[in-house]
Amino acid sequence: MIHLYSDVSMDDDRSIMSVGYIIFESSGATREKVDSGAKVIHTDDGERDIDWTTHKGEYFSAIIGLRAVQEYVEDESEEMVVLHLDNRGTVKNIRSGNWKWESYFPHAFFSFVERFDDYDVEMVHRDNNYRAHEVAHLGLRVGRDLLDRQGSLS
Repeated sequence: MIHLYSDVSMDDDRSIMSVGYIIFESSGATREKVDSGAKVIHTDDGERDIDWTTHKGEYFSAIIGLRAVQEYVEDESEEMVVLHLDNRGTVKNIRSGNWKWESYFPHAFFSFVERFDDYDVEMVHRDNNYRAHEVAHLGLRVGRDLLDRQGSLS
């Protein structure tokens, strides 16, 4: 079973955001960290015209994390993935399928997650998602530094 913890960190003006994720593999009573990463997005240069909010950033973190899990596992159809998020509204929207903003988010999420044998989306307290939050925050600091020094993330 794969456990994915993901989170987002955003600048106050939402011009830059970073998604952080941590992937664990569990078997019986053991859990081993197998991957982690961050994706930094300069939202002003984005290919999608999205009015970024915390909920959208959290949903995007789930999508980026699922893509990372797919790269890690050999065959998604033989794995269960449990996604852990610390944003109650996003968990509720994913579970209910009641997303009223850009259709990209549920389309991408479900196209990835339904490739797995089974999945679950769990609400966790921020204290239990601190590693993903720290990775997201580190990515945000790196992104800010790159923008300050170079004017872009590339």
